Amino acid sequence: MINSKQLTTNNKQQTTDPKIGCRLKRGQAMLVAVIVIFVAVIAIGVAAASIALSQTQIIQNQKLSNEAFNLATSGIENTLMRMTKGDFTNPEPLLDGVTSCTISISGGPNYIILATSESISPLTG
Repeated sequence: MINSKQLTTNNKQQTTDPKIGCRLKRGQAMLVAVIVIFVAVIAIGVAAASIALSQTQIIQNQKLSNEAFNLATSGIENTLMRMTKGDFTNPEPLLDGVTSCTISISGGPNYIILATSESISPLTG
């Protein structure tokens, strides 16, 4: 039979065993390392997603800018062609999807043609 004093002594020896304490510390260190790596991977993923979204928006804005420029250029060419035929009135605004262009003619013998073109990005509103 084991008396309670021996049982207590055996329990104390088990909890103060240096091998067990070392294993617990290694396990805790491993858990902390895994958590730190997990947080770093998530941070990198969020940063990559943010960059990808930003690049998509930049590309979309560049496309809209090119469309606005092309619409304004065609509006000016159309206005110059009409002016050679003697029509010096302001034309109707040009619309092309999300791009619009307004042409205005001003001045006397030296006419000024102003083309104002804008686009509304579907990503930013």
